[in-house]
This record gives sequence, C-alpha cells and structure tokens, in this order.
Amino acid sequence: MSGPLSGLRVLDLGTRIAAPFCAGLLAEQGAEVVKIEQPGTGDFMREIGPFVPPDQLDSPSAAEQSTGYSLFWAVASLPDRSGRRPLSSRSDNSLAHADLESRAR
Repeated sequence: MSGPLSGLRVLDLGTRIAAPFCAGLLAEQGAEVVKIEQPGTGDFMREIGPFVPPDQLDSPSAAEQSTGYSLFWAVASLPDRSGRRPLSSRSDNSLAHADLESRAR
C-alpha cells in the first residue's frame, strides 16, 4: 500500500491497547510495521473477548482452536501485510534480530 509513510519501517514492541492501535494507524498510512510479540502468549489483546467460535474459523491456530478468534484483536491488530515474529526463546530472539537487520538494509 502506498501512502505518506511509504518507505518507513516501524518496529512495534508494545502491547495492550495503544501500541497495536498506533501501529495499525502507521501501517494504514503506508509504513511497514514489524510486530514483535511477547514469548509464549503473544500480545495480551489476543485474549480479550468476544470471540468468534473455533468452528466458524477457516483455519484456526492452535490457540484459536480452544478459545476462538478475538474480535477485539481483529480491530486493534495490524493489517495483514505487516510482519509478526513471536519470540519464545533466545534463539528466536537472535533470528528476529537477524531478520530485522536484513530488512533494514
């Protein structure tokens, strides 16, 4: 998507309500946003209901198979063109760092 922020790369390390919302606004204006989520659980916003039941999802993730998909996360999260990197270990952290370095070039 083109926009006034095209060519700008943003690293989103935030959680809760304000950070995903602001990152989404930046992405809507053309910025490339890379979301780094908390190890294990991901962003807290994924746990806020109401939820779409798992049987109504096309291909639910492992977490969504038990609870469904958070409608609040659907509104507050980034557009699909963003990158997401869950970090669950130091190894993942190193991979994310290398990935971000390669994107910065």
